[in-house]
Amino acid sequence: MLTKKTVTIKLTFLQEDVLLALLGIRHYVGFLLDTLAKVQAFLSLHTEKKHTLALVEDYDTAHKGDKANTQVRTVEDAKGATNPNSYDTMIGTLKEHLGDTTVAYVGLCYTFTVASILSSDEFCSLFSFHTKNFFTTSTPKAEQTKKQNDLNNQEAVYHHKLAQYSIPYFEYKTCELPCTDKYEATISNSPTCCYFIKEQLWEADHFMNSVIVGKDSQELPVKSIYNQLCAIGMQEFLVGRGIIVVVCHIEIHCVEVDPTPTKEQEDKEDKEDEEDDRLQHEFPEPEPSSNLTYMLGTTYTLLFMPNSTTGHFEFVTNPTPSQKEPLYLFINTWSSYFEGATGLGLDTTDHDEYFTALVQADPWWLVMQYSTGHPPYTGNAKDATPHHDTVYDQCCQPQALAFNYAHERCQGFDLNMNLSDQHRPNLSNKYRMAALMAVTHGLTSCQKLKMGEPGSSFCHIRHAVDFQIDHIHTTFFDQAAASCCDLVQFHEKVTVAGAVIGPFMVRMGERGISCTNQDDMNVLMGTKNESLKKKVYLQKYPKNEVLLTA
Repeated sequence: MLTKKTVTIKLTFLQEDVLLALLGIRHYVGFLLDTLAKVQAFLSLHTEKKHTLALVEDYDTAHKGDKANTQVRTVEDAKGATNPNSYDTMIGTLKEHLGDTTVAYVGLCYTFTVASILSSDEFCSLFSFHTKNFFTTSTPKAEQTKKQNDLNNQEAVYHHKLAQYSIPYFEYKTCELPCTDKYEATISNSPTCCYFIKEQLWEADHFMNSVIVGKDSQELPVKSIYNQLCAIGMQEFLVGRGIIVVVCHIEIHCVEVDPTPTKEQEDKEDKEDEEDDRLQHEFPEPEPSSNLTYMLGTTYTLLFMPNSTTGHFEFVTNPTPSQKEPLYLFINTWSSYFEGATGLGLDTTDHDEYFTALVQADPWWLVMQYSTGHPPYTGNAKDATPHHDTVYDQCCQPQALAFNYAHERCQGFDLNMNLSDQHRPNLSNKYRMAALMAVTHGLTSCQKLKMGEPGSSFCHIRHAVDFQIDHIHTTFFDQAAASCCDLVQFHEKVTVAGAVIGPFMVRMGERGISCTNQDDMNVLMGTKNESLKKKVYLQKYPKNEVLLTA
């Protein structure tokens, strides 16, 4: 349904969920939010909101008969019906205002969004991503062999085009951050000017680049996640945009099992003992225990707005309608705890105490801890270095200052512009302190759903984690709050039905189905037909049918 809130987004192909296709590349978020602000400013000067709504309604009416993306389409089908003249006129003027580069960049973002298939688990965590067959065209060989591998796939080409826009934009936005003082430092035996955090970040980013080598041997450039999130936090703070934080609080149960092993289990254990040396190298993490089950504790939808006095994003207790209206950076997070465990602050199992600790914490300091625990680049990047602390040391003036810091907050961690007389942590200090907190709180390479061997199932987290990021994209406050309410209501149905969420997760279409038994998971993994997979699953877990309706 068309709403006033989405109209300006639709006019520039910026759908509300446009970031979902770009989960691993966070600097797109800032670009799209910046572009949306430009679009809104342009429309406010050139037309009234009711006229803009009418334009989009006319466009939707004209394209009602277009073939869906899921259907086989010719080039003419893809073009769709002719746009209304008034719509084309407005879009043409808007494109001139934004410029060819921005329009092309937005178009690529939209293309990868609509081509994406995302799978989520029972807690709405995204754990699997692949693209639809939108980038292939037929070839004479494919016509003969009828094999998909013989089609002309252009997806890699468009990925490279996207990188050609995104990397320079991120570097431009990072270089644009303000600073007020500078000093001399030496990097790679060459003197250079380094400033406070903003310029330190620019220097570090200049020396920290990697690539993904594709099947066609072309190199796709990638940026460090720590640098990206450093820049995004400062950019959003300085332009006065808030952030939305959603937390899914998950309770883990240990179910008592019969300790007497079956004959099959004994044979399996004997075989595992014989292969222990080989398996330790290949699979360093132990398999998850089958006696774990999961349920939703509660959810939180929180709005933090930038506070220039404190230098932090601060919690807003009762957001006003005007504060709820904009599109914000959305940090989707989770936490896990064992039933009956004890703890304080973010480590507590008490929902009220956890909420109090969370709203008093510095959300971006928690984000920075996540970024240091995350591998610097994507897993298939050429640079597999686990951390780059020496690069940050080289980019910063020696600073023998001590700072008080903890998991929730860090003394001197401030998103305001640096002043020359302030003694605040430099980039290296921040990285090292955040990295230590990440290790201390088990955030290093920590995922809620972790994939096993290639083509195998996913496994739920099997230990307590007090705060971890799932994904970063964009949303509206009311949309995030409604999603949380839907999740709570869904899990109420799960409880009534007696469904059981186990540690093993198998993808089935756009959702994940969980098992409490690894053998059941293996059977499902070997079942390729989706309808048959569903039938087999419900035969084993009849009470879990409610999980397939998420």
